Amino acid sequence: MRALIGKEKILGVSVHSLDEAQIAIEAGADYFGMGPIFGTRSKADSKQPAGTSEIEKVSSHFPAMPIFGIGGITPQNAGAVWQAGATGIAVISALAAAEDVGIELTHFSNSYKGER
Repeated sequence: MRALIGKEKILGVSVHSLDEAQIAIEAGADYFGMGPIFGTRSKADSKQPAGTSEIEKVSSHFPAMPIFGIGGITPQNAGAVWQAGATGIAVISALAAAEDVGIELTHFSNSYKGER
């Protein structure tokens, strides 16, 4: 993949497991989008949820690699994603369905305790 885009571009690769993360590293990934972590309806062809345990495995094997959790993340479960070792989270449904996006963003912000 890296050969196709060059060294000056940032390459993010979607992974679902430690094996896929290893392949992505070999392909030159700069960061991982990992998921779905929880069940999601945003993507019809998504795989079974990996859970936060897969983030823990990948982050322990590749501690310097940024990992962004994707899929089914809500303010109620985001803390577990951070605690598993995620660098960041990607959210669609929780914000799209929110009555007040600003309040929902505040809930997400409060889910991050800085303890990873």
